[in-house]
Amino acid sequence: NHYLNFEFIIGNTLNPQTRNNFSISPNPVTKESFARLICENTDEYSFSIINPNGINISQFNTGVLSKGAHEWPVQKLFGHNWPAQGIYLVKIENKHFIQTSKIIVLE
Repeated sequence: NHYLNFEFIIGNTLNPQTRNNFSISPNPVTKESFARLICENTDEYSFSIINPNGINISQFNTGVLSKGAHEWPVQKLFGHNWPAQGIYLVKIENKHFIQTSKIIVLE
């Protein structure tokens, strides 16, 4: 198995060092991969999948998540639009930050 972890520090006015952790494994991504987000605080999150042309091909809103670890099948992030092979961006955002990370889709 291959794991690709993304860790980021977000600055905001309430807590200058909010720490969240996002990973998709295995990466390269297949339909069996999982997305995992560890939240430092209770909040809403939105995931967008962006193709190599910069077009948003899918959006997934989590609703309010409690502090802690949350996991979804990566297919949920892609919705009904499983993409062709290639490199895509996953954009994670909420009212405090925006984080963009690369994934590789094989099938």
